[in-house]
Amino acid sequence: MAQTSSIRRLPPEIKAEIDRLLRDGQATIDQIVTHLQGLGAPVSRSALGRYKQGFDKVADSLRQSREMARALTDALGPAATDGQQGRLLVETMRKLVFDHLLSQMDGDGGLDGKDMMFVSSAIKNLSGAIRLDQDFEVKIREQAAKEAKAEAAAAVETVKKAAGLTEEAVALIRAQILGVPS
Repeated sequence: MAQTSSIRRLPPEIKAEIDRLLRDGQATIDQIVTHLQGLGAPVSRSALGRYKQGFDKVADSLRQSREMARALTDALGPAATDGQQGRLLVETMRKLVFDHLLSQMDGDGGLDGKDMMFVSSAIKNLSGAIRLDQDFEVKIREQAAKEAKAEAAAAVETVKKAAGLTEEAVALIRAQILGVPS
């Protein structure tokens, strides 16, 4: 069994500082080591280099995942906000399960059952988050439409006084144009 990285054994605030410096990408490994040693953290250059390789690998994987998701939702176009993202997640899960089964048959290993459950749970959570986002967008649109109708109704009242419209004309405008019952 591999030994736990000396970086991972550091106090959380030191590890958070390392992650922040790596995320910023402005400092070299030597600069980060010097900075950490100034904070009293016993970090070797080689340990930080190994940690950075893993960090970069995860960051690249996340970046690629975001780009793929963006490309897929762009390809879906406006339908992406109409439930297509959920269908895309289901198809993604189907493909992962299929690939897993193929790799098991070929003897390549692939994801184990525990990993598949983790991926499935993550996709379920992501799907729920997408639904919440869609619900929030609908509420914003409904609120904006309500406010626009209220502004238009107020404008009708202003025009009524300026143009001398009758109550019947105002009621007709509200009903036919604004969809507001008189």
